[in-house]
Amino acid sequence: MRNLFNLVFSVFVAVTVMLSCDNNEGLTSHESVPVLTTTAAAEITATSVETGGNITSDGGANITERGICWSTNPNPTIEDNATTEGTGIGSFTSIITGLSAGTRYYVRAYAVNTSGVGYGNSITFTTLTVTVNSYVYHIPETTSDGWETESLGNTGLDEEFFINMMNELRGLTNHGIHSILVAKNNKLVFEEYFSGKDLYTPYMAFNRETTHCLCSITKSFTSALTGIAIDQGFIQGVDQKISDYFIDYDSLFTEGKNQISIYNLLTMTSGFDWEENAYPFTDPRNDLGQFNQSPNPIQYILSKNVGSEPGSTFNYNGGAVNLLGELIHRAVSLDIKAFARMNLFEPLGITDYSWFTLANHITYVSGDLHIRPRDMLKFGQLFLDKGIWKDNQIISEEWIRASHQYHVSNFYGYLWWLNSYNVGTRRISMYYAGGWGGQFIFIIEQLKMVVVFTGGNFNTDGDTPVFSRMLNYILPSAFD
Repeated sequence: MRNLFNLVFSVFVAVTVMLSCDNNEGLTSHESVPVLTTTAAAEITATSVETGGNITSDGGANITERGICWSTNPNPTIEDNATTEGTGIGSFTSIITGLSAGTRYYVRAYAVNTSGVGYGNSITFTTLTVTVNSYVYHIPETTSDGWETESLGNTGLDEEFFINMMNELRGLTNHGIHSILVAKNNKLVFEEYFSGKDLYTPYMAFNRETTHCLCSITKSFTSALTGIAIDQGFIQGVDQKISDYFIDYDSLFTEGKNQISIYNLLTMTSGFDWEENAYPFTDPRNDLGQFNQSPNPIQYILSKNVGSEPGSTFNYNGGAVNLLGELIHRAVSLDIKAFARMNLFEPLGITDYSWFTLANHITYVSGDLHIRPRDMLKFGQLFLDKGIWKDNQIISEEWIRASHQYHVSNFYGYLWWLNSYNVGTRRISMYYAGGWGGQFIFIIEQLKMVVVFTGGNFNTDGDTPVFSRMLNYILPSAFD
């Protein structure tokens, strides 16, 4: 009887160990590996996929490696193919590239600690099938809006890059891009539109007559209006103190605050204690949300403390841009919408646009101006051509030059972003207006090129889809 009992017990232990080994890749039952799950596949293309994992327990030991493994067979392991994505518990994402088109793959998240390897659930997906050269390029249509059009090839751009870009985008279901326009040598050479959802509209098919929300690109328009007001003598210059224009709020200009200049508003260095990025827009700690809902927005921002010396620290502040907009209104003795119409939009032939208005008739000049992508491109061309459109000097060349120079920080001008990027063996400098959701106006002086993107990536990363197309397709198209 004892022998029979020992035999049954041995079988039970063996089965237990086998089951443990199957779940934990050869570990004995007393070892504790990380516990995690695999997240669903997203951004599936013909050659890549984005997925990730969520580690809920480290098994009592530090996680030294984590990532995604994949194979064409179920339940892949790190011995097949694997990415590495840092350490520690929590969620992570990973982009797998180099996959074959039209192929079924299996992926699993994994994590390693001193006890061994833990795996998440296995998920499967199929990469997209590529239809070679399904996109056919056409020269943009010439209309009465002032744009001359030309082919990509006749302006020195390689059409093949744009065909490949469009084929890639057609293979994606959720890239979130709404339009791409390119001007080269003062000619509109590329124009494509997609479907999607703008910030305040339902899902729709965009076209060249559709206005789009610019979000924070609006700030660069406000910068231009500041330059025009200075050019026309309404404002002395950027060093003038803002207190000169807000006598009715004189009691709020305490020590430090009375040193804030127009230059500080243009360079995001006003010194106001201001937070608009760390908390959701509806959170009472979000200053921009509170500013927009205030019955007196100007009083709201002028009541904020100055936490750093004006001019010393970059701090992104939409309220300060709206303060600048009200300053222009007071300086020119004209509603800023009318000032913009007379001195910027009408000279550029821009007729379809709209602004938002806050309490006390404050025009919202830090965001949400709506215009057409072709007109966004005109604004960029105006800056590329040193303030001239159709032989008309709309903004002084001095202001254009100052707008995209480094000031307090090495990445920001007068409400314009500045950067440079490697394209092959070349270093390409550019400045650009950028807005939430994937709105961009890029100005590349050395290539005589302006590029516009609009998009609807308001709840996801809006920058990556744009910059990957700029760096992988649009900019390389200009080189042999």
